Amino acid sequence: MFFVISGFLITSVILDDLAAGRFSLLGFYERRVRRIFPALFATLLATLAAGLLILLPDDLKTLGRSATAATLFSSNLLFWSEAGYFDVAAAHKPLLHTWSLSVEEQFYLVFPLALLLLVRSRRDLVRYGAVALPLSLALAAWTARSAPDSAFYLAPMRAWELLLGALLAAGALPPPRHQGVRDGLSLLGLGLIAWSVLAISPETPFPAAAIPASLGAGLVIHAGTGGGSLGGRVLGTGPVAFTGLVSYSLYLWHWPLLVLAGAYAARPLTTAEAALVLLVTLPVAVASWRWVERPFRGERPVLPGRRVFAAAGTAMGVTAALGIALQLGHGLPSRLPPDVALLAAGAHDRNPHRAGCLGPSPEAVLAGQLCPLGAAAPAPPTFLLWGDSHAEMLRDALGEAAAQAARAGLFAGRPGCPPLAGVSVEGPEAVPCRRFDEAVLRLAARRDIGTVILAAHWSLYATGERVGRDTGPGIRILDDPSGRWSPAASEAAFRRALEATVAALAAAGKKVVVVGPVPEVGLAVPAVLAQAAWRGRDVDIGPTPAGFAARNRIVLSVLADLEARGLARIVRPDAALCAGTRCRVEDGGQSLYADDNHLTLHGAALVGPLLGAALAPVAATAVAR
Repeated sequence: MFFVISGFLITSVILDDLAAGRFSLLGFYERRVRRIFPALFATLLATLAAGLLILLPDDLKTLGRSATAATLFSSNLLFWSEAGYFDVAAAHKPLLHTWSLSVEEQFYLVFPLALLLLVRSRRDLVRYGAVALPLSLALAAWTARSAPDSAFYLAPMRAWELLLGALLAAGALPPPRHQGVRDGLSLLGLGLIAWSVLAISPETPFPAAAIPASLGAGLVIHAGTGGGSLGGRVLGTGPVAFTGLVSYSLYLWHWPLLVLAGAYAARPLTTAEAALVLLVTLPVAVASWRWVERPFRGERPVLPGRRVFAAAGTAMGVTAALGIALQLGHGLPSRLPPDVALLAAGAHDRNPHRAGCLGPSPEAVLAGQLCPLGAAAPAPPTFLLWGDSHAEMLRDALGEAAAQAARAGLFAGRPGCPPLAGVSVEGPEAVPCRRFDEAVLRLAARRDIGTVILAAHWSLYATGERVGRDTGPGIRILDDPSGRWSPAASEAAFRRALEATVAALAAAGKKVVVVGPVPEVGLAVPAVLAQAAWRGRDVDIGPTPAGFAARNRIVLSVLADLEARGLARIVRPDAALCAGTRCRVEDGGQSLYADDNHLTLHGAALVGPLLGAALAPVAATAVAR
């Protein structure tokens, strides 16, 4: 809606100025600066100031990077480049919403020039736009299949929304003359917008998620081009019209306030709390509109003429410098008491080289070009650790145990890929996962590999869903290409695939060890513990053993069955982490978790003795008859 409305309004102004012979690029950009800059930079400065008081170092450093990108209208490029498996969740980025402003301004850097060079009339714009719009939409649909983050964040894949408004401004469709038609179109448009609000979820893929609201906005606009409409009269009522008047400031302020409130609480806001924050946003937005936006526009604006560009440059320099300072200062950890800083540092208590060991190509796997574990060369590798990021988090602890036993091994891991043979993973990882797992199975068949250790985020694959505020997407598996995913199908596929994988390894004469699930917390543990210590709050966020068992009902059942049949030895991390009424999340003032489900090096060390015992030289597992 934002893009369609913007495309219509800005194009209308440009075309009117061109027709009257008064259009200038300098004048156009002066109007854009007066419209966009004052409220934007007030929001950026206020958010940075609040961040100093509320945010932990990692989040403050991220805020600094976002503020610099928003200043340069490139935050969509930043968030696109950051998107990935270990990316910070959207709920922790106070300036995430500025990506759309960046897309809009990037479009308007190019669009007026294109109009000046290519367009001699409204008909020319319709002709060119009628080609560019479907090309942009097709590019978005095609890109979304292999690179959904690119489709969402990048301007070429968003241009069709702005062009829809531009085409309406150029008169691509004749204005509806009949009152009933105008009313019907406007109500249909409002209906599509309402449907989008109610029906679209985070799982709805782009660009399908954007089409109904874009069409709805376009229909409401088009209905008004031929005269008044029923939908237009609804939108023109006092409260609705005033909300539209302050909508830019509402847009700018609502997200930082929600994110900062959540950061202070160190947990997801309740519905009532979120509603209260949004209520507070309204007077803040009204004040921003009245005392920040309005003074820079109108007949007698603050900083008349071109002086506004000097002020804009100064504002950009200040916010960019502050953002860079926060990045170079690593979020200013000296602001925190030592005990708070130690807890917050748990987010970095991981192997700094983990990215280099995760995700090798199938060819590298087959060649044995994997990260080593345990005893140094020339000891030949005799065991293999196979799994996903949950296997990687145990890599150092297992390596230390192996070194003490004078054994060497290899690590084969890929994020989001279960160590299960014969399954398809829903989403872009489907093909890489299957090829990767097939390569690992072939590597495991080597005669010198006597032990294969499987470790993974088992509960995720068994259920297809994450818990709490886990930052990643759900991962769904199927072992029947013709079937449809469902919770029951996921459970059945998980059971069959794990049993088949273990049985195949055991039949090849391998000793099979399966590391059971690690308790999931569902909250960013270092941040919650650090904020609680900083604010003097008591928290008890560790899952209960009963809750852990309920979440892992299927997983624990399959593991118990494998062990009873003599197919695998089972290592239970929860035995070291869940000895009391709650599973531990802290030890000696240090977080045992780096996020909501991955153990820190300190946390994994508690599981190390169990892993070492699993490496004890025993005969290979025999296949149960």
